[in-house]
Amino acid sequence: MNIHFGNERWNQAAALALRYEVFVSEQGISLKDEFDQLDTTDRNYFVAYEDDLVLGTIRYQKKNAYTLQPDRLCVKKKRGSKKRNWRKIGPSIRR
Repeated sequence: MNIHFGNERWNQAAALALRYEVFVSEQGISLKDEFDQLDTTDRNYFVAYEDDLVLGTIRYQKKNAYTLQPDRLCVKKKRGSKKRNWRKIGPSIRR
């Protein structure tokens, strides 16, 4: 797994596509509510990748020089023929 932080267009596209999949398609949140004025071209995103697959993303707001406030955090539900549920691997990683 690789985590990339940045505002490159390809990284933003990956983050926004996963947010669409999770929040709009799965959870039924409207496009207008999900994508807002904070989704600018200079916005940085954390995106987790496994090869070319986007696993998760976090958008954040910079509150001050020392504080980042995460928002719009999402994780891909399942992948591949084994249907691995990425939302359930966190507890097993911490053990």
